[in-house]
Amino acid sequence: MSAPTIDDLDVYRKDAEVLEVQSWLTRGRCATVYMFSFSAQPRVAPFLIPSYMQGITEPLILEAVKLFLEKEKK
Repeated sequence: MSAPTIDDLDVYRKDAEVLEVQSWLTRGRCATVYMFSFSAQPRVAPFLIPSYMQGITEPLILEAVKLFLEKEKK
């Protein structure tokens, strides 16, 4: 199996500070990302243990979130 890419992730806004990240590789939610106003860096909370993440890493999740936020601004 090849390494997961940004195309394997879907990002959805749950509310103003919370984003959910899902993937077909994990058959659903794989992480929650918190966008706190007091911090410039988002906080990634994986939903699954590493062996079930199918190679999805925190940097890949953050890249998907960044792309989602850029599209949202348009």
